[in-house]
Amino acid sequence: MTQPCCALKIGDLNAVCSFGPLANAWYGYNRVGADDSANVSPRSEVTVDSSRRRSSMDEELLPFPQTRAPCFPKRLQTDPCGASVSGLGRFKREPALVSGFLTSFCEMVWPKLSGAVQKLMDERVQEALKVAILKLPESMRGEVHYNISFGDSAPIIKDVYSWRKHPCVKDGIEVCGKMHWDAKVDMQLAIGPLNFGIDRILIDGVGCIIFRPLMDQAPILGGFHLFYCSPPKLRVGLTGLGGITRWAAVDDKVSEIMAEAFKMVMVLPQRMTQRFANTKIEDMPDFRCPPPVGVLQVKVLGARNLPGVDLGFGGRTSDPYCTVTVGGRTLRTSSCSRTLKPDWSQDPALVFLVYHERQDLKLQIFDENVLRQDIQLAELPRRIRSVADLAAKCGEARWLELATNDSGHGGNGEAEGSAIHLCAIFCDLAPDQSVGKAPQTSGTYVLALKLFHLRKVAPGDALGTKIRLRMGDLEIVSRPCKAIDPGNVHGFGKRMSTQISQLLQKGVDVTTVAEAFHLDPEVVEEVHRVQAKEHSWFGWDEAHYQLLPTDDMVQLEVQLGSSSNSSWSTTSSWLPLFFEAQHLDQVLQRCREAKSGHLQLQFPYGAEKGLVGVSLELFCGDGALLPV
Repeated sequence: MTQPCCALKIGDLNAVCSFGPLANAWYGYNRVGADDSANVSPRSEVTVDSSRRRSSMDEELLPFPQTRAPCFPKRLQTDPCGASVSGLGRFKREPALVSGFLTSFCEMVWPKLSGAVQKLMDERVQEALKVAILKLPESMRGEVHYNISFGDSAPIIKDVYSWRKHPCVKDGIEVCGKMHWDAKVDMQLAIGPLNFGIDRILIDGVGCIIFRPLMDQAPILGGFHLFYCSPPKLRVGLTGLGGITRWAAVDDKVSEIMAEAFKMVMVLPQRMTQRFANTKIEDMPDFRCPPPVGVLQVKVLGARNLPGVDLGFGGRTSDPYCTVTVGGRTLRTSSCSRTLKPDWSQDPALVFLVYHERQDLKLQIFDENVLRQDIQLAELPRRIRSVADLAAKCGEARWLELATNDSGHGGNGEAEGSAIHLCAIFCDLAPDQSVGKAPQTSGTYVLALKLFHLRKVAPGDALGTKIRLRMGDLEIVSRPCKAIDPGNVHGFGKRMSTQISQLLQKGVDVTTVAEAFHLDPEVVEEVHRVQAKEHSWFGWDEAHYQLLPTDDMVQLEVQLGSSSNSSWSTTSSWLPLFFEAQHLDQVLQRCREAKSGHLQLQFPYGAEKGLVGVSLELFCGDGALLPV
C-alpha cells in the first residue's frame, strides 16, 4: 500500500492523499493525546478522536515516541504562531508531523548543504583544534595536521520541542528539538607523534535550525543557522592507532579534543551559518552572531542541611561554595568556612548572557580544599535542566531541593533535606531606542561590538589583524582578520562570480561587466582577483556581546597581522582608532547617524590611512538587576 503523506478529518469525512514519503509524520496525529505539549501553530491542528481503536496500519506509521517539552517561564511563553497554552508554558504539539517533515527535508537538501557544512567546518575546526590541543599533556602535543570530509548522513530531528518566529529578529523562523547526527566521516589526524583516523562521529543534543533572513522573492529562504543549545553528547570512532591498540588513554584524549573543538564550532554562542546564493545581507555581523535573547540573574541566598565531609570538633562540617554554569560561562559565590548552612545573601548576583532559553543550567555546591581537589556536595536535580526551568520556578526567592553526594565521605544523615535558597530573574533584551541619551544607571544593558571590513591595507598587513575594545575593566579582542568573499557583501553566489571572471578573461571591459551585473567596477575587479586566489578584501563580520561596565569611556585599537613587514609598525603594537578615549553616548550617536550603518575609523598606515568598519550598539533589558 502506498503510504499517504497527509490526511484531513472534517466531521465524519476522512480525506487521505496517497503520495509521498512523509506519511509517518502526518499519521503521528492519531497518536497524539490531549496531554502532549510544545509550540505548534493552530493552523496545523487536526481534530482526532483519541478514544477510537487504532488499526494495525496506524501502528506501523507511528514510530515516534511521546515526550514532554520543558516548561517555559511566563515571559518566555511567546508563540507567534498563536498556539494555545495549557499549564506552565506548555503548548499542544504534534511531534511526529514536524519531526518527520524536517528529517525528510534535511535528507533531501543535505547533498546540497553538505559541501557548505564541510567548508564551514574546515574553516572553524582548524582554529578550534589548535586551542583544544593545548589541553593535552606536553608529551602528546605537536603540530596538528588533518583533512576532513563528511558523508551523506544528514542530521535527524528525533523530537521537536518548539517552532516559532525567531525571538531576536523579525525575519527568521526557528525550529528547536532533539537532534541526532550519526555522521560517517573520513578524517585523518596527526597530533605530534600520533597518527590515527576518525570514521564516525555520533552527536546527540538539543539543537536548533533557524532559517533567516526571509525574503520577498525567490529563494525566499536567504540562509540558515545550525547550533546546539548546550554541549551535546559526542562519541567518535577511531581507526588506526586508536582502533587497533584500543588505548583507552588515547581514545579519551581524542574524544576530549573533538568535543572541545565541536563546542567551539556549533555550541552557543558559536553557530554554523550559511548565506544562500543571491542573498544580500546588509548586516553580516548580526547574521553570523545574533545578539543574546536575554540576561539571567541568579541570586544565591544560602543553603541548608549540606553533607559534612571535613572533621571538626563538633562533628562533620564543610567549607561550601556554589557554582552556576550557563553555556560555557561558570560563576561562583564566596566560600563559607565550617558550616552546613552557608549564607551567601551578601554576595552579588551572578549574571549570564542567554542566547537560547533551552541552554543547560548547572548549579553545584562544592567543599573547598587547599591541598586536595574540591569535593562536590550537592547539585540541582535534572528536572531543572535549563534556563527556562529555573526562571519559571524562581521568579521569587524560594527553597529548592538538592540532590546530595555524601556517599563515601562519611555522611551521617545530616544531608537529608538538603536545599538551596535562591532567586532567578530573566530579562528580555531589545535594541535601546534612547537616541542621543546615555544609558540609565539602573537597568540591564548589553554592549554589542560589531566588526565589519578592513580597507586600504596591504594583504600582507591585513591578514591576521585584530581589533580591541577597552572600557574600564572590560576588554574585548576580536578573532584574526580573514579574507572576505565579495559575494557575501553584495549578494551573489559562486555561479555569478564565475561568469564575471570568464567575461573578464575573454577581454570584456570591467565597466561593461559592472553595468551588466549592476555592480561597482571595484567589486568586479575584486571578484576576478578572488577567482585567481588573490584576495584584497579582508574583515571579520563578527559581533561580540558583553554586559555594560560602569566606566563609559571607550577606546578602540587595531593591531596589524603577524605577517606585517612594515618598518613603521610592529606586530605587538596597538594603534588607536580614537586618538583619545570617547564617551559611550557620543560613539553610539555617531554609529546611529552613519549612512552605512557603521563607522569607518582611520588609523595611521604609512603615507595613507587605513580604515576599519566598526559599530557599537546597546541592548536594554525589561527589568533591573537583582540587588548586589
